[in-house]
Order: sequence, then structure tokens, then C-alpha cells
Amino acid sequence: MRSIKALVEGYDADPAEVRARFPLHAAELWLWFAEAGPPEYLHQLTEKLTRWPD
Repeated sequence: MRSIKALVEGYDADPAEVRARFPLHAAELWLWFAEAGPPEYLHQLTEKLTRWPD
């Protein structure tokens, strides 16, 4: 999760707030892939969302 650490450090963000936005971002990705993305990635994203917050 280096990219998360870089995001938090780069923007001096609150790590808890960044993590709290993960489900929203995942849902946005899901909606986009449902319309335009490759179906195999949509399946992987759905699996991750159903196991959230593992």
C-alpha cells in the first residue's frame, strides 16, 4: 500500500479519512466498469467490495 502512504504524506491527509473514502472510490470504479470497462475487472472489483473491509 505504498501509494496510500504516498497520498497521505504528499497531501498531508488524515489516513483515516483517506481509508474512509475507499468504498466510495470503489463504487465509482464499479459503476464506470459496469458501463465501459472490461468485464473481468468488474468481477474482481465486485468480489473485493463484498469482502470489504478485509
